[in-house]
Amino acid sequence: MPETTNTNGTTTGAQGDPGAGGQGQQQQAPPPQTYEEWVAKQPKEVVELIDRNIAGLKTALGTERETRGNLEKTLRDASKKLEQGSEAKIALDKTINDLSERDTMLGFYDEAHRAGVSNLKLAYLAAKEGGFIDQKGRVNLNGLKEANPELFMSRQGPPGNAGSGTGNPPSGAKTMNDIIRQASGRQSN
Repeated sequence: MPETTNTNGTTTGAQGDPGAGGQGQQQQAPPPQTYEEWVAKQPKEVVELIDRNIAGLKTALGTERETRGNLEKTLRDASKKLEQGSEAKIALDKTINDLSERDTMLGFYDEAHRAGVSNLKLAYLAAKEGGFIDQKGRVNLNGLKEANPELFMSRQGPPGNAGSGTGNPPSGAKTMNDIIRQASGRQSN
């Protein structure tokens, strides 16, 4: 019976039972820590499909940002025509400022995520308070990182076992397959 290797790196025998090929259970490679690492391990066809999908999303996002910019300009032009101090002008100016603030925040989140910020909301507040966002919404991530390096610490996945983060399970640890086999009366290889 031929053995096959699954996408997670385990060897299965003809019955789909890990290690059933008589060669003993093989150690699994640690899971990728980031999306980019996972994509890099995918077949060329999958990577191309993902890239096409992302390109479409980026185009839609660019169009949305352009539309919002045009809307903001139109609203500002309309605000100039209203009577100074009127309720309508005050309400419209508040709406314009809220829209501009939201766009700045979303742009910051996009850049900060790519830079590896671990807490986007906290980083945005720190950037605003520290003056790391200019009037046009551009972010000085280098200055933010110098002032607040703890915001750029790498994220780790949830703890799985005593060996998580090392790439190796603790020595002598039983896998779920070992526990199931033991409960069913079968021996691990």
